[in-house]
Amino acid sequence: MRKLLYVLLVSVVMVFGLTFVFKNQQMVTLDYYGAHSWGFSWEVQLSLLIITTFIVGLLVGYLFSTYSNLRLRGKLMSANRKLKNLDT
Repeated sequence: MRKLLYVLLVSVVMVFGLTFVFKNQQMVTLDYYGAHSWGFSWEVQLSLLIITTFIVGLLVGYLFSTYSNLRLRGKLMSANRKLKNLDT
């Protein structure tokens, strides 16, 4: 049952993604710090730009949460060691 629900959810997301891409095919230009002198300019489909921005945001959020989680695990291990030293 859980696998069927997972397949259904993935299918719905895929259909939504495909219809999003087909409805947003217009080209946009992304200029960063002005493309005339030393800046960056990228001409891309709107849907690709939005999806790329979403994926980059997910990756950055994942990296920050992983860093925070690792730091907290280190503090927990240190506290456990101190507690074990107090018991003995």
